[in-house]
Amino acid sequence: MIRKIALCCLSACLYGAGISMVLAADTAKGIPLQASPITLSGSYGDWSYRCSFPAGNPASGPQNCLVQQTLMTPGQNGQQASPLGMVILARSTDDTVKSPLSGRPWRLTVMAPLGLSLKTAPRLSSDGHKAMALEWQSCVVTGCLASLDLASNQASVIKGSKQGHFEADKIVGGTLSINFSLEGVEPAMKHVDEWVNHSPLR
Repeated sequence: MIRKIALCCLSACLYGAGISMVLAADTAKGIPLQASPITLSGSYGDWSYRCSFPAGNPASGPQNCLVQQTLMTPGQNGQQASPLGMVILARSTDDTVKSPLSGRPWRLTVMAPLGLSLKTAPRLSSDGHKAMALEWQSCVVTGCLASLDLASNQASVIKGSKQGHFEADKIVGGTLSINFSLEGVEPAMKHVDEWVNHSPLR
């Protein structure tokens, strides 16, 4: 484990050094450098949130915002819990002036484990409300992504709920069921909404 951490730190140092060399070369060539976006973040309960503001015009509001929770498998026989997937609520825009984030819907995305059937839609519900059908988007080595653009009433249901439930059919038969806490999702989403409607970087 120590060796793995050391290798990760070494990779990060080399990566950072490589970026510095590229930036220095660009500066020497007279190429103007673009400032990095400004990121603000925080957390409530089981949920973390963050927004990125364009460096050139942060007062126009955030360009991308995320509210997310990592789903963990419970540890058994003394083993540590391990990541199972992720639930993400996001809002994004290409132009904060012409298309401000306030006009963009919340997009719900779930990263689920591999081995699930892509022929049937996965479902997400909360506190016994009617399940919402998500659409599979793509699969990578860490899992498969399913998403849904939320209507305002669907976002309100999630904000007002305490317990979330995700279901997806398995390839070999049966259903994968994941329960997750919605504790903290409402204040996290409201905090993001406040940043969207009134940029703190004015």
